Amino acid sequence: MCIQSIDRYKGEELLCHEFAHAIHELGIRFTNTVFDSQLQAACNNSLKNNLWANTYARSDIREYWAEGVQCWFNCNIEAIPTNGVHNQVNNRAELKTYDPMLFNLIKTCFSSENKKFLCY
Repeated sequence: MCIQSIDRYKGEELLCHEFAHAIHELGIRFTNTVFDSQLQAACNNSLKNNLWANTYARSDIREYWAEGVQCWFNCNIEAIPTNGVHNQVNNRAELKTYDPMLFNLIKTCFSSENKKFLCY
């Protein structure tokens, strides 16, 4: 998963992104019955405020969640200017300022310990 010469996602941790999907789809939605409505509200708020424009997080609610989780764990990649996949938000501190509703929702699911886990 960390073979730099062939990693088309070099610089970000896709395993974290995919685990975020699994944690949501196979865990959180069954243990927190209001989670999906809270996630939808955060996503709607981000659309209303034109957050995540021209990024993968705008694809749908599931990608919005997974991209946010990557930022929570400080393992997303930054793109300035926005490149159709990423924007300037790639870590927890930036997520807190940029999309506080998503930040606060993610905070209910994961530890606030702020370690950076990267293979690069």
